[in-house]
Amino acid sequence: MMLSRTSTGRLPASASGAPPKLAAGKKPTQSRSAKQASDLRDPPPTTLSNSRVSTRLNPPVVNPLGNKKHTTSFSSLYSKGGIPCRLDHGSVKHKVAWTTSPERLDYNPLFITFLDGLRETQHPYIFIVRNGLKELLDAPGAAEKLLPILPAIVAPLRAALTTKDKETLLSGLDTLSRISNLVGPSLNPYLSSLVPPIASRVLHADLRETVYETLRTCELAGGEQALKIIRNLCPTYSSIYL
Repeated sequence: MMLSRTSTGRLPASASGAPPKLAAGKKPTQSRSAKQASDLRDPPPTTLSNSRVSTRLNPPVVNPLGNKKHTTSFSSLYSKGGIPCRLDHGSVKHKVAWTTSPERLDYNPLFITFLDGLRETQHPYIFIVRNGLKELLDAPGAAEKLLPILPAIVAPLRAALTTKDKETLLSGLDTLSRISNLVGPSLNPYLSSLVPPIASRVLHADLRETVYETLRTCELAGGEQALKIIRNLCPTYSSIYL
């Protein structure tokens, strides 16, 4: 087949193999197979809206040295450096690090402040208060230090026993049992203030046995007088001697 040349001597564009020119304003189209291959090579960028990090992986942490809103006197004093201990994260587990050993501390008003801290619901206060109280009560000479301040510990301990927070209540019951074991019958005059808040908890199946166990500890430590007070305030209670 013979191809005719133009007046300039060149072959027509369609015959020379050159791509045809596009009209002004039009864009080249991409074949479906080429577009699919491009999508596989270049996935759409991830945006914040479809890759939001869950807040459960980063729970809010209280800043004990900068939080201006304090639940109790414990957190307020702790933020000012007035509590002689700090949280030691350790390499394996947390522990309470004391700047002065508990047996050398004056429990008035330190122990009362710790009792007030039982109502704290944020970390690190929860850990420091609950573990700190156990260490204070286990320290040598703790009983002798508690006896003079028994009237002052009733109010903060009762506040912890009346709370609606289950974990706070359980910590309060444990603390009451430990105090009762230490001071014995000396706690009897204050049972009339401490038993009523927990007597009503026997109606809750998940708390009933723990409450009874605490009352048994108070009876065992306080004797017959403690039993009379407990039975008067909690009629469903059965003595450990029956």
